[in-house]
This record gives sequence, structure tokens and C-alpha cells, in this order.
Amino acid sequence: MYSVPLEHGAGYISLGFVFGPATAFEAEPAEVGDSASKNLVIAYLSDVSAIPEASMTFLQSLKRIDLLVVDLLLGPGETHFSHYCWNDAWNLVRVLRPVRVHGTGMFCTLEHEATNKLLAEQLQTEHKRGNCEGVEAFELAYDGLSMVVGAA
Repeated sequence: MYSVPLEHGAGYISLGFVFGPATAFEAEPAEVGDSASKNLVIAYLSDVSAIPEASMTFLQSLKRIDLLVVDLLLGPGETHFSHYCWNDAWNLVRVLRPVRVHGTGMFCTLEHEATNKLLAEQLQTEHKRGNCEGVEAFELAYDGLSMVVGAA
């Protein structure tokens, strides 16, 4: 597991995390018999308002991110001093191109089903523009969400 320093409002540092059995970096050679395709790499970036340059360089050095869990407090065009909102999250997704994305930490104005529909529509638009290559889904997380991280 790797900790990733993040800004959570000006002058306040919080930590995100990268973990999973297949975590690897671009500078590392592929191992023979590498079973990375059977395991996930997860980047968990909640409570973020900005990503410092060194942290962004670290995130971009990952060979892949299968699941990005990212702060998504407010909807399109809205901003907040200590949390990522719609536009911030999409800018990050365009850069990191994770396979799947779950927005977390939503304010109650983001109705779950309606927001998931908007996220899916935005992803289609991004694909048509040639953005977000490899991104398969962007949805809101929810209480009780579970997933398998390692190969069985």
C-alpha cells in the first residue's frame, strides 16, 4: 500500500491510498507469468481539493488503475474549497484513465440514480471526443458497496 499526500483545502494535507496486489509502475519491467490481469489496482482519493505535483507524478507512474474512488461532493459547474466536485473529478479521470470510477462523499443534492445517468452520459461524450480511453464506467459509490480485490 502506498500513501498519497493530497490537499484537503488550502494548507491541509490528507492522505489518499493506492493498493492492490497488482500495483506496478511504468519504470518496472513486466514479470514473466505476471498475473496482474487477475488482480486490481485501486486508487482511493477522498477528501481532496487538489493533488500536489509529486502525488500526481506518482499516480501517473502507475501502469494502470483498475478502480479510482474519488471525492465527488457537488455536481457540474459547482465548486468547493476542500472537496473535488464534478469538473475536478472528470479532469482527473481524463488524465489517469482508470478502468472504473466510483465517486464518493456526495452531498445530498446529488440524487443517486439521476447522477449515475449523468455520469454515464458524460462518459459517452468523453469517448466521442476521444477522451477517457479505457474508462469503462463512472458511477457513484454507495453504502455497502463491496468488490473482490484479488484473484480467487
